[in-house]
Amino acid sequence: MWGDGGASAEVRYSDYVIYADESGDPNLTSIDANYPVFVLNFCVFRKDHYAASVLPAVAAFKFEHFGHDDVVLHENEIRRHRWPFVFSRDEQKRERFMEGITQIIQDADFTIIAAVLDKRQLPHRFVPASEVYELVLEACIGSLHGFLEACGEGDRMTHIVIESRGKRGDSELEIAFQRIQYDKSAGDEAKTGLEIIFADKKTNSTGLQIADLTARPIGLRFINPEQSNRAWNAVEPKLFRSPQGSVNGWGLTILPE
Repeated sequence: MWGDGGASAEVRYSDYVIYADESGDPNLTSIDANYPVFVLNFCVFRKDHYAASVLPAVAAFKFEHFGHDDVVLHENEIRRHRWPFVFSRDEQKRERFMEGITQIIQDADFTIIAAVLDKRQLPHRFVPASEVYELVLEACIGSLHGFLEACGEGDRMTHIVIESRGKRGDSELEIAFQRIQYDKSAGDEAKTGLEIIFADKKTNSTGLQIADLTARPIGLRFINPEQSNRAWNAVEPKLFRSPQGSVNGWGLTILPE
C-alpha cells in the first residue's frame, strides 16, 4: 500500500553542499620551513546560488581566457606558471587573469570553514599523518555542524565533496570521518547527517577548484600575518563567524589549541 508506515522515510537533502581541499601536508617527519602548516578548507555553498551563479561565472571566465571550459584551475600550477597558465611573460594578461579569479571569489556567495595546523607546535614529531589529518577534520566538522544548525539544516543530509586520494587513502579518511561522526566520548550527540563523496582527481569540479584556490591564502596569512595578500582579502570575508562576530574557533580554527 502506498504511504505504508513501514516504508523507510525519504531522505531530506540539505540546501548546502561542501567542497573540501587541502594546502600543505599532514606529514610531521618532513616540515617545509617556508610553509610549515597544514590547512583543511571547507567551502560551503547554497546549492541554488552555486547552480545559478557560480557555475556560469567560472565557465565564462574559462571561455574568456582559454576558449573552452575544460581547464582545471589549480592553485599550484597557476602559482608556478605551468601549462596552461603560461602567459608568454605578458604580465598584463596574467594580471587580468588573477584579477578575474579574485573577482569570482569575491562575487560568489559561500562560507569558508577551515582549520590551520602549525606542524612546528605538535609535541611529538612522529605522530602519524592520519592522526594529524583527523585533528583538522574534526575541527572543521565541528564548526560545520555549528553552521548547519544555525541555518536550520542540522537534520538534513549534507554532502562533503573531496578529491579522491586512492583506495587506501579514501578508506582511511572514511574511517576517520565515521569515528568523528559517531564519537560520543565527550558526551556530545553524534555528529550525523554528513556524507563524504570522493571525486576523481580528473574531475572538473568548480567547487573543488574554488576550495583549492582559497586554501593556500589561509595558510599564508597564518605564516605571515603582516604580508599583503590579495587572495586573503577575498577569502577573509567568507569565513564563518560566531553569533558574536568572532572568527577563531568557528570559521577558522588554529591547531594545536
